[in-house]
Amino acid sequence: MPYLRCSGSAGTLPHTWLRSSFVSAADCYQHALALYGDLGDRYYEADTLTHLGDTHHAAGRPDQARTAWTTALDILTDLDHPDTDTVRAKLVTLDQTPPTQPGASPPDPGGPHPTGTSS
Repeated sequence: MPYLRCSGSAGTLPHTWLRSSFVSAADCYQHALALYGDLGDRYYEADTLTHLGDTHHAAGRPDQARTAWTTALDILTDLDHPDTDTVRAKLVTLDQTPPTQPGASPPDPGGPHPTGTSS
């Protein structure tokens, strides 16, 4: 299936573009969700919801990320798709990390460096 294009994107939505324009990215994903829903393509609905959750998470909106990822997980579970593990891991990580400021880098999984700085 071809990628959907949104105004201002280069086809797919690169991560640097996502960070600079969370609202535009979320709007594009919402548009894609409506189209995939109309087509009845449940896998691409779940895939789009996963990316929408990623965008909300990067924007510092954990509640919206959780909603998108939970809905994606429900669809992927219904489809018995192997991506369920990936989305489930995002939800677990969300529950284990404090909220971040929009555009902030994710926490260093290795924790603080012994000198008190990040690695």
